[in-house]
Amino acid sequence: MALAFCAAASKPDQAAIAALLARHGPAGFARAWLVHRGLGWAADLLPGEPGADTPFFPETL
Repeated sequence: MALAFCAAASKPDQAAIAALLARHGPAGFARAWLVHRGLGWAADLLPGEPGADTPFFPETL
């Protein structure tokens, strides 16, 4: 889970981060990023309602 955040320095990662922030805002970013990285189970562990954010689909970038 930590690597999903710490190892996100590539140009494609940075573009995805910008898109997710624009779409979900700072409050929804962590959940959206975890889903984007294939860690939906981890996103469900975050406070708030599981699945509250729209799942991320790469084609929406």
